[in-house]
Amino acid sequence: MAHSGKVDLGFSTAMLESFRGRFNVFRKKKPTKNREVKEKNQHECNENAGADVLARYQREWMLLHQIAEENADKAKTVYDFINKLRSQCDKQHELLGQLTCQLTLVPKLSQYVQSLAEETDELGKTFEKVNSALVNLEHVIEIQELQEKRLEQKFQLTLFKERKTADLERLKLELANEHVQKVRAYESRQQTLLKEREETFREVFEEELNHYKIHGRIEIILKD
Repeated sequence: MAHSGKVDLGFSTAMLESFRGRFNVFRKKKPTKNREVKEKNQHECNENAGADVLARYQREWMLLHQIAEENADKAKTVYDFINKLRSQCDKQHELLGQLTCQLTLVPKLSQYVQSLAEETDELGKTFEKVNSALVNLEHVIEIQELQEKRLEQKFQLTLFKERKTADLERLKLELANEHVQKVRAYESRQQTLLKEREETFREVFEEELNHYKIHGRIEIILKD
């Protein structure tokens, strides 16, 4: 459609130029014809009749000249309008070409949007899997932390038992040493008492023996 419009515009322009050229030729030749008519009428008619004819032709010529000028202005206006219309048609044709080119991209754009939608669905599924894995990981971490806490408590309890066992062994050793010391002290006291009693018995025996030697009889001597 745009191509046929350009052909019509060219034809109209050529027609206007041809009309304008013919009008200029007519305008240049018109005074010559008037002069020829005037000269002819001067020979054939009287002066008043020639003046009337000349005035009539002058009025007609002026009217034609005015009409020609108006038509020329109108033709120029039409010519400018046609050029403007042609420019607009060219722009519309260019825009139509761009629109056609963009419309050819619509299927690809639709496929791209569909691909993005599918990728979005896949990302959603992946996000759900990752979220589930994170929840499981948190659960595993909680269990691991609980196990580590229990192991730490067991370790602390073992250390406590070992410390208490060492304290108990040390206490047993101290008690055993103390018992040995007490036994030794008791035995030492007992030996001292035995020695004192033996010494006392020996002294009593010697006194009784001396008394028997002197008096010939035995008397029981009581000592405190």
